[in-house]
Amino acid sequence: MSKTPDEKRQELDEWNARMLEESNTKQLRMQWLVSLYEAEGVELPYYVSGTEHITQHFPHPKKWDDEKQREVTDYSAPQVIDTVATKKILAKVLQHATKLGFKVEKKHTEDYYSHVVILKPDTTEGQWDDNSVTITYQASRKSVCQRVVTGTKRVEEQVTPAHEENTYEWVCEKISYLTMDTSSDSE
Repeated sequence: MSKTPDEKRQELDEWNARMLEESNTKQLRMQWLVSLYEAEGVELPYYVSGTEHITQHFPHPKKWDDEKQREVTDYSAPQVIDTVATKKILAKVLQHATKLGFKVEKKHTEDYYSHVVILKPDTTEGQWDDNSVTITYQASRKSVCQRVVTGTKRVEEQVTPAHEENTYEWVCEKISYLTMDTSSDSE
C-alpha cells in the first residue's frame, strides 16, 4: 500500500530527527576527544564511536630473519599488555572528566574494565541510560586486575554425543542493481 504525502513527510521528518541526533552525539564525542587530547595527550582515535578500546601493549619483539638477513618484527609472538600505560590512560580519562564536571561510571565484566564518561545525561529519566551520550574507555580486565585462584570446584565429565549438523554456504542469485525497477509498484 502506498503512503500518503503526509505519511511520507512524517517518515522523512522522523528520519531527519534521528540523523540530526546522531550527528549531535558524534559532535559531543568529538569535542570530548579533542579536549582530552589537548589536556592530557590521550591519542585521538581513528573513528569516533561510543567505545574506545584502550588496552596498551608492548611492541612485538624482534627476531632474526635468515632469509632477509636482518631483524624483523615477530608478529607470531603473543602481545604483552602494558598495564602501566593502560592504567595511565584510564586515570587521565577519569581525572579530565572530573575536572570538567562529567560523571564517570566504572564498570566491569569478566573480560573488560571500563570508564563510562557521561557527556550528556538523559534528562527525561533524570539518570543516564540509552538516551544519554556517553563514551566508554574499555580495557582488558587483565590490565587493571589480577586473576587469583580462590578455590576449586569439581566439574563433572561432559560428553557430547556424535550428531549431524547442517553446514552452510551463501548462494546468491545474480542481480543487476543498476537496471532493477525501484518503483513502489514492483515487488
